[in-house]
This record gives sequence, C-alpha cells and structure tokens, in this order.
Amino acid sequence: MFSDLEKHILIKLFRHGYIGRRHTAREELKQGLPSNLRDMKIINNVCDNLIEKGYLIPQHGKRVSINPEKNKEIESLMMERF
Repeated sequence: MFSDLEKHILIKLFRHGYIGRRHTAREELKQGLPSNLRDMKIINNVCDNLIEKGYLIPQHGKRVSINPEKNKEIESLMMERF
C-alpha cells in the first residue's frame, strides 16, 4: 500500500505531532534518510502523492501536516512496522 519512503514520512510526522494545524517544512523530512533518498525531488514527489491520497495537508507553500482524519490509519501503520 505504502512505499518505504511514504511510511517514513508519515511515521515521522505522526511521532513529532505534525497533525492538523501544526506543520513542518518538507526539507525537514529528509533527516534520517539514507543519502540516496535525500533528494528533494523525490521527497516532493512522495509528499505530492500523499497529498493526492488525502494523508497530508499542504500548509503555507512547501509545508505539510497529517490530515487528522487519517490518524487511525497511520497509527495502524506504525503498529505494523514494529
């Protein structure tokens, strides 16, 4: 259902509480990734895909947050990972 990079982004945003009105810059999402995935073109494409799927909400240009309506799905995604 989700690629590894999509999972990484969703879980990172969820753990740091970037849900609803609290948001972060897309550039911050590359922290913790291997060097071959730190390309902003890749991260922006994944974020755009997650916005289209309804999991992320665009905020103030290049900032994103999790759609609060998808919290339960993301929580279950976190449980699958561990």
